[in-house]
Amino acid sequence: MENKAWRPSDAAISKSESRRHVAQLPPGSPDAVERGCACPVLDNRRGIGGYCLPDGEYIINGSCAIHGLLAGK
Repeated sequence: MENKAWRPSDAAISKSESRRHVAQLPPGSPDAVERGCACPVLDNRRGIGGYCLPDGEYIINGSCAIHGLLAGK
């Protein structure tokens, strides 16, 4: 699957509990990677946010178990 920009508020995660969990595990952060995140680490500056993207947006891997498009559904 193709990578795309993602914000913690995106509808990819439908449940409020899942959104809280995702907000605590930014894509590419060390904690998220330890728990199985497959999102780009360097592109997301280790959880700070994607290069050349507005604050709070990330590059995600659509097949990531935590942040992917089907996560939490």
